[in-house]
Amino acid sequence: MKKVIAVLLLLIVVVTAALIFFTFGKPAPRAASLLPESTLAFLDIPDLSKSRMEFAKTEFYALWHEPEMQAFLAQPLAALREVSVSAGAPRDADTIGGLAFDAMQGEVFLAVTHVTIFPVFNPGLVLGVMFAPNASKRSRACTNLKASSRRPIRAGRIRPRNTSA
Repeated sequence: MKKVIAVLLLLIVVVTAALIFFTFGKPAPRAASLLPESTLAFLDIPDLSKSRMEFAKTEFYALWHEPEMQAFLAQPLAALREVSVSAGAPRDADTIGGLAFDAMQGEVFLAVTHVTIFPVFNPGLVLGVMFAPNASKRSRACTNLKASSRRPIRAGRIRPRNTSA
């Protein structure tokens, strides 16, 4: 009887060790190996093009494209576009963003490595993107991004605060 209990306990220990080894012993994703140990948040999308196709099948996507929702959001989206254009974004930012998303394929990740609040808010962000092997999509997106980045940004007026009270 003691031998049976000892064999069962040994079997339980071996199975538990194997589960722990195979569950926790998996290697980290490639992107995670590039980041410092002190990374606060990590978002990884292993296959962006597949995720975009699957997102188009969701209920949220269908809700967003309903005519009633588009009519409801027409004014806020127009105001957001006007604010972004006045801040220096190109008028065709939607097109450029679409081309950039088309050029992105494969793994995409975003990480927050640190956040400094004082004296100014300063998050440390790391973005990693695998671009499409299709040269025409990649070059079209890069050309549009270069052209939009060369446009002059209108400087806003900054009024110095009166610190003397």
